[in-house]
Amino acid sequence: MKILYLNRYRMLLATDAAIAANTEAMNAIPGFSPLYVQFKTKMTQLDAELDEETKTIIRLSPKKNNLKSEIAALVVEGIAYGEAWGTSTDNSEFIARIHYTISDLKGSADVNFIGRCRNIVKELTAQKTEIAPFGLTEEKLAAMTEKINLFAALVPQGRIQVGQQKNDKARQETLIDQAMVLVKKLDKLVNILQYSNQQLFSLYKTARVIVDAHRRKSTKDNTPLI
Repeated sequence: MKILYLNRYRMLLATDAAIAANTEAMNAIPGFSPLYVQFKTKMTQLDAELDEETKTIIRLSPKKNNLKSEIAALVVEGIAYGEAWGTSTDNSEFIARIHYTISDLKGSADVNFIGRCRNIVKELTAQKTEIAPFGLTEEKLAAMTEKINLFAALVPQGRIQVGQQKNDKARQETLIDQAMVLVKKLDKLVNILQYSNQQLFSLYKTARVIVDAHRRKSTKDNTPLI
């Protein structure tokens, strides 16, 4: 979530806590109680969203990156066998078609990585009988193919996850914006406390300060108490 919204969320939590700790005095303000119920509903929805986000995010990246490294190592091993055969038969064209370093492969974008690995496996498979004496086996070719297919299946999942996270954040930011609208209405009602309960008024104002943890400073919200 953007730092602006994180800061607002922290402020909204502090405001809610200040109100909850002084419910009786706050509810004595005409019109405060029903507005606070709306605000509390938004906060409950937001808290549920954030909890759910924490529970449901699938950390695909480490799994995908580890698999990518495994595949690159397997394929480069196969390349070594293929280049050994190509060198012994003076087949420079074959070597040129399969020659990639492990950093070349791992540094490729996912789609390019999949395409390059599949092409290499295709080339090795076409010459597997000739390359076999150098160490290439059916099992190694099968392992390459299986892992490449698994990686290819993870790539669209990662894209879906990114899209889902964007949707989640947009929904959460919308809830925060809606809560901000309500809290600003509460500000106007609480404003009368400065004449009847200065201590509670100051407590509420303090809760309504946004603490910018990113910049390590506190700032008043854009629309101060009126």
